[in-house]
Amino acid sequence: MMPLISLYALSLENTSSFLVGLAVGGYALMQMFFQYPFGKLSDKFGRKKIIFIGLLLFAIGSLICAISTDIYTLILGRFLQGAGAISSTITAMITDLTKEEERSKAMAIIGGSIGMAFIISLIAGPVIGGTYGIESLFIITAFLSIFAIFILFKKVPNPIKVKHFDEGSNLKEILAHKDLMMLNFSMLFHSILMTTIFFMVPVVFVKVYGWEHSDLYQVFIPSVIVGILAMGLGVMIGEKKGKIKKVFQIGVLFLSFAFSLSSLKSTETQFIVYVAMMFIGINMIEPIIQSTATKFAKAKQRGEALGVFNTFQFFGVFIGGIIAAYLMKNFGYEMVSLFASLLAVSWFIFIFFMKNPPMAKTLFLDTLQTDKLSDINGVLEFYYNEEEKKYVVRYDQQIISEEDLTASLKDD
Repeated sequence: MMPLISLYALSLENTSSFLVGLAVGGYALMQMFFQYPFGKLSDKFGRKKIIFIGLLLFAIGSLICAISTDIYTLILGRFLQGAGAISSTITAMITDLTKEEERSKAMAIIGGSIGMAFIISLIAGPVIGGTYGIESLFIITAFLSIFAIFILFKKVPNPIKVKHFDEGSNLKEILAHKDLMMLNFSMLFHSILMTTIFFMVPVVFVKVYGWEHSDLYQVFIPSVIVGILAMGLGVMIGEKKGKIKKVFQIGVLFLSFAFSLSSLKSTETQFIVYVAMMFIGINMIEPIIQSTATKFAKAKQRGEALGVFNTFQFFGVFIGGIIAAYLMKNFGYEMVSLFASLLAVSWFIFIFFMKNPPMAKTLFLDTLQTDKLSDINGVLEFYYNEEEKKYVVRYDQQIISEEDLTASLKDD
């Protein structure tokens, strides 16, 4: 819908520039408000129930958008779509279903699938919308939501049931967690810059270089493909080599240089190269930042912590669009690029204070004296897997080896 929704909104009754902006941006606004409560509820009631509710809300919102004849009905539908804020719950469930050392790979596969969906949508969206009407795209998204519900219950495994030995999480504890908050603000930077890219790049190619809207796929598709390759490289360096902080720095450097260069006068070919650099930077960081958030969050608080994390994400999407639109209208795209380059440089400095996340592994035991764990340096958390009837100890292998941990647990 993204290339066409503003045109659709303008064609409806009682519309205005403000209401069109609300229809487009209201989705991100509702996502921002509902990520935390949905994430917290998923910790209490289970991931699948919350994902089902979110997909159902999205499907209903899509159908309302499809039948809308005035801007207010469209806004209602968009708000309902956004209220299906389940990305934090999905990330938490991916975390529940994957091994610690393979989590970034899982996040990269998710990111890659999103990238491929973006490529397909860039080509198919304008063709289907132009042939059958823009409302047909909303019907398709409703159908895809229902199909996703089928996949959820028929194909996706149930997360394991665990018993925790300490008290449940709370928002104050999460907000006081320095490492999690550093990641939350990194996600904010990431989202502002990503939104800036998707706002600025089409305008530059159409207004400055004279492209048609239908030609934009020629720059977006190669850039997304390059970004997906960078995503895989980032996972390999960050996860396999334990250099996650280094991947952050490399990705932000790409963004800094790309935005700095794009703020200067450039040829069409040069600007295409800068766009590719932007996608390399954004995509290199994306799966790593998601995975790192799960490494700092304990199992008992994953949904809630990721709810806060995704709230920062969608807040970044919301204000990124507002800032980019204001600067573009009043000062031109060069000022948008300059703002983004300064933000990227600030992010690069910010990363120096970020802690490299633990290289966590898990140890499964038949029996466990939990009182011993509080004195062992390197233990991150422990809980009981009720399905496998095993105790699970999560530890940082940079601090303590499996052999030393096992020996410490056996000592009287």
